[in-house]
This record gives sequence, structure tokens and C-alpha cells, in this order.
Amino acid sequence: MPPVSTVLTAPFMSQVKLGSRLVPLLDDSARSSEVSEILNAQLSTSDGIRGFFVSYLTAETPPTAPVNVPKILKSAMETTSNPVELIDLSIMNVIMPKAQASEFLRLKGLEDADYDGPMEGSNNSMMKSSEMTAKRGKAVVEVLMGFEGEVWERTRAQFESVRRVAKGEEDGGEEDERWKIFFEKWGYEEHQRSAIAKVSDEIL
Repeated sequence: MPPVSTVLTAPFMSQVKLGSRLVPLLDDSARSSEVSEILNAQLSTSDGIRGFFVSYLTAETPPTAPVNVPKILKSAMETTSNPVELIDLSIMNVIMPKAQASEFLRLKGLEDADYDGPMEGSNNSMMKSSEMTAKRGKAVVEVLMGFEGEVWERTRAQFESVRRVAKGEEDGGEEDERWKIFFEKWGYEEHQRSAIAKVSDEIL
């Protein structure tokens, strides 16, 4: 593993590669001290947060494997020195793949975002991949929602804002406007907004 000083300054793609090395070790108690030190460093920077979660959320696991956030990751999330970026990115890691999955279903002429029947071709694979990413992202957000103090308050407030925007019920506040711009940037349509509103309801 690289020294902490290198992790703190590593660019995004290097953080992705490091994340891919860390993910298989998250439950390795024999290396917990080393992994914890590197993970804490990653979650302190913007590129580190983004890079780690790219690897964590898209790691290949059996479809039936439980979606549990490892204790060492929970600890790093709770003590991060960069909670604002961690929270915002974690929310995006739910709503973006959820919107993607909804779009794949629309393309197949389906309306139910929880559809689990047979599909053909690459859309099936991409839809299932997006749903798995969203499922893992949701588990991460639920960990944040379980913390106390400012982390819980910000996570809840941001997801409430996301839900209002998804339902077209913006209150005109600064955060609602920020998420409204985000939705418009990605061109989310009604079926995607509905999927985001639904997962927001589940989390809140």
C-alpha cells in the first residue's frame, strides 16, 4: 500500500485503482490497521472519496451476496474530515444509478422500477448493474443516516431536498435549487424522477 502522504495527493484515477485494492481487504481483520489508515486518508479528499466509491460500488460480487457495509468503512465514514463531500457524493451514488436503471426499463417498455423478470440483451445487464450500484449506495446512505449530529442532519436534509425536487415540490431554498440544477443537468425525465422519489421515500 502507498504511504498516507501519497494517498492524500493522488489524482482520481489513482484513487480508483487504490480503491480496487482496498475493497477486497475491508473484512480482512489481519490488515485492519493498515486498511483503516489508507481508507481514512482516501475519505478525506474529494478525489479519494470519488475514487474509492467507484471501486466499492461496482465491485463484482455474487448477485445473492448481502449488501452490508463493512465495519471498517462505517468507522472511516463516521470520522471523515470531509463529511460534506462524502454525504453529497453518497446521495448521488443512489440517485444516479437509480435513474439509469429506470431509463433502461423505459427503453424496454417497462414502468415498474422494481421489475425483476427476464430481459434480453445488454440492457438487462446494465439495468441489473445500475440497480446493484444503487442498492449498495443506498446501504451507504443508510449508514450515514444512522450517525448522530451534523452528519445525520445534513444527510436527511439533503435527501429531503432531493425528494422535493424529484416530486416537483421545490421550496425555493438554496439546496432545492442546487439539486434542481443537478436534475436538469442530467436531463432526468418523469419516470426517472419518480424512481428517485421512491428511493428517497424508502430512505427517509
